[in-house]
Amino acid sequence: MSESKPAEDQSIVTRDVARDYILKFLISSEYLLPGDRMNLPFFAKRLNCSVTPIREAFAQLSHSGLIKVVPKRGFHIAAFGEKEARQLLHAIIGLESQAIRAAAAGQLNLRSLANANESIRNANTPAERFFAGVGFHQELASFFDGTHLSNLLFEMKVRLYFYMKTYLSTDEHTQQIVGTHRRIIRCLESGDQEGAILALRQKWLDVKLSF
Repeated sequence: MSESKPAEDQSIVTRDVARDYILKFLISSEYLLPGDRMNLPFFAKRLNCSVTPIREAFAQLSHSGLIKVVPKRGFHIAAFGEKEARQLLHAIIGLESQAIRAAAAGQLNLRSLANANESIRNANTPAERFFAGVGFHQELASFFDGTHLSNLLFEMKVRLYFYMKTYLSTDEHTQQIVGTHRRIIRCLESGDQEGAILALRQKWLDVKLSF
């Protein structure tokens, strides 16, 4: 994924603009790891803005646990262990399952799901596969579009990404994901919501995390 271009006008760089840029940067970077310090001036320079919206964005991201505020040391990418990672996976399963159940008949765009799944199949890097997978799951959880829960789901997945890189780097696991997504789509086509939820649950529980 190409990096975001610097903003031309400081007035348009709001907290939310900074947040979106930071999230994309975290995924696109090949070098950042949990525990690394996040540099306010660096992002302010990239976005051609003051450090204020950057600080506000980091503070917002700390609420979901993605960023950790360390007294007198600034903002760091939060690190966590396998137990918390599994808790995150179950939280994602719960929220996405709720979204599928709440969606009205015909609300989910199966063509968009299929296109997103094809993008995963054609992606080459862990970051590309992650972003394509996010597209699939955003469509699956479209009931939450425009709500805080949609943002929260994305931030939880970014937290897990650092531990999913190895998993997403293999073609074998990618094809496994694509196959499970096809099963989800077939269940939704036949109106079998619970079958789709079962496949979704299995997809997330099959994810192998590296710590």
